[in-house]
Amino acid sequence: MISTNYIKKSRLSLVGLIIFSTIFDMGGGFGIKYFSYGISLVYLIFNPQVYRSMSRGGFYLFAVFFVLPLLSLFIGAFRGGDLALGISQITPFIPCLITWLLIKDNTDASSKCLLWFFNGLLYLSYLIILLFIVGEIFRGTSFISNIYSLLNESSQGFFGLKQVGGFQYPGVYFKATLYIVGAFTFFLFKREFSKVLVCITAIVFSFSKSAMVVSLLVMLLYFLSSIKINKGRVFISLHTFIVSLFIISLGFLVYFKYDIFFDNFFDTINAALTGNAGTSLVRIGHFKSIVNLFKENPSFFFFGQGLGTGFYSLGEQAIVSNIELDHLESIRKYGAIWFVILVVTILYLIDRLIKDNSRVLALILTVYFIVLGTNPLLINPLFFIFLILIYQKCIK
Repeated sequence: MISTNYIKKSRLSLVGLIIFSTIFDMGGGFGIKYFSYGISLVYLIFNPQVYRSMSRGGFYLFAVFFVLPLLSLFIGAFRGGDLALGISQITPFIPCLITWLLIKDNTDASSKCLLWFFNGLLYLSYLIILLFIVGEIFRGTSFISNIYSLLNESSQGFFGLKQVGGFQYPGVYFKATLYIVGAFTFFLFKREFSKVLVCITAIVFSFSKSAMVVSLLVMLLYFLSSIKINKGRVFISLHTFIVSLFIISLGFLVYFKYDIFFDNFFDTINAALTGNAGTSLVRIGHFKSIVNLFKENPSFFFFGQGLGTGFYSLGEQAIVSNIELDHLESIRKYGAIWFVILVVTILYLIDRLIKDNSRVLALILTVYFIVLGTNPLLINPLFFIFLILIYQKCIK
């Protein structure tokens, strides 16, 4: 007779494998991600007791993350969408349901898995720093070129020498890079400052504009929340002062080393805010085109155009099936009804987290929902896995 404790540990091991493989193989090129999903599915198939005692919350999850997306797949097929593309667009929901089935009977699983989630992003930060340093040392050699080529060919992100103006630097950008902002926030408010420094260094070395801006805003929020006023005097902890000093020093060091990049970086931020950047103009074109699409086809707004479908975008001057405005793209594919259900679910979880005194997780969930929606990372297995872990933590 297999003990209950052993069953829980084996299921947790599968969830850990899913989390780490999704972080390090988000593109799926190494096959590790699909192996973790496959072996977990096999486990669930041969352990039907997992499906017993399904709660109302379980049926709700299956409706939101399986039934309604499956309906969007049928709608897309009915409207002439690419079935293969549609199937690929429904796959991000599968690992989150697998994760929930594996942890639903374990009340302590969510906290442990969330720690694995952030530690996985910490290890990714170490890898980014390593690849950046190696890229600087072996710049222009076949050794580093082969490593970058392998990562590019396996769809892990964007790697290789990047050029901004007359300046070159090692480009190391994994698809999960933007998620490091969550780990940075988690470790910052937990006062694990050595891990904070690793995360912020990786963010800086990845040269992700979105991640840098959000991290600075989170750091400012932490700095303000740590200030204490007593009898007219302002106090700040030594740890906060040291971390702030390190981040400022790191910023100046990188700025003076790569000043040409940052001159372009600040110009890009300014252009983005004023709507004059190339990417901003493309997104404005996407926005106008989707609004016109909804005007011409009101049913698309409520029920979605369906998975596997495309539309003509003024931003690309072509038919596109995916855009970086993921909030709007989600409405186009799945419909406003599904999107409102998702938003209400997230707001409910944020409210529960605040009431349970888990304000850091509430902040991370808020940041993820806003920031990931500005990139094609919202309808993504890693975000949904995180969402399921938060859901389980709130309802346990």
